[in-house]
Amino acid sequence: MKKLLKNLSFSLIIFIFFLEFISFFLNKFDNNEIFKTRAFTEKTDDARIFTLKKDISYTQKEIYQNEERKWEIHTSKARMRIGKNYKITSNKNLFLFLGDSVPFGWGVNYENSVPFYFQKSNKNLSILNGAVPSYSLAQSVERFFIEFKNIENLEYVYLQIYDPAPIYGLLGKKWEIDDNWATLHKYIFRENNMIDIDIPLYGEPYFSQLLKKKIYRIKIKKLKQIKASKESEIKYLQHIDDNLNKLYEYLNKKKIKLILSPIAIPDSTYRGLDKQNQKSITLLNNKFKNFASNNTNVQFLDVMNKLIFNNDHFIDKCCHLSKSGASLVADEIKQLIY
Repeated sequence: MKKLLKNLSFSLIIFIFFLEFISFFLNKFDNNEIFKTRAFTEKTDDARIFTLKKDISYTQKEIYQNEERKWEIHTSKARMRIGKNYKITSNKNLFLFLGDSVPFGWGVNYENSVPFYFQKSNKNLSILNGAVPSYSLAQSVERFFIEFKNIENLEYVYLQIYDPAPIYGLLGKKWEIDDNWATLHKYIFRENNMIDIDIPLYGEPYFSQLLKKKIYRIKIKKLKQIKASKESEIKYLQHIDDNLNKLYEYLNKKKIKLILSPIAIPDSTYRGLDKQNQKSITLLNNKFKNFASNNTNVQFLDVMNKLIFNNDHFIDKCCHLSKSGASLVADEIKQLIY
């Protein structure tokens, strides 16, 4: 009996070794990660999940409506988006943009983004673009505390974000506070009882990595909207409130003003969304507006109606601003603070 168990154990070890060996090579041929960083971003080991690379000059390409678009992305040593001819301006109070691809200026050169137009008409402030495409509210707040909170002479922080609205609109009652664009795969793993395996001194087995990729690619295509509940709505609103309070409490102590901007998407796009996604956007925008009303040194940029009914202010059906849209928002910010 002992000999049989010994032989079975030995065979099992050989099988596991063989499985890992095969999985290692299959992963080499299938080296696409579940969450892909872009050429100008890199992963982190904290709640940011990823951030901008430093000192990058890169030409981004994108196919939109069968046409190729190109624009330049340059970053500074401080991991912020900058213009091609960026110069450090000293002895000025700073205005920091936080958020996702909209304040970042996705789809246009820096010279056609909100931060650039705002800088152009505000010579008494030095503008910093700390937004990152695909960031969520929680990631933006986390990035502030990890990368920006010790910046001197910071006078304003501007925050505009879309996520968590679309992810909550998709996952509904199964949405968790850590779910965002970068972690959507974890929801799929949760639903399929896939656990993270981390062997000391070895890490995650190659077989586990390969299996997760296969499951993710199958399940993501079949992902359907899940109905929200009253409980999930309360959790969603609390998540927004918690992150805003975390940022505000620090800024207010430092006497730094906070500007909150709503999600602004073309009206035609909004009307094409289902009611749950419409509500997730409305809830976030209302939370931002109410937060500004209920706290000192917080302002709400009420710019939606000037943007959403003119498709020329957007470069796509999502939310990304054209030259005219970015210029309009920059002018509205200027009017708000002066």
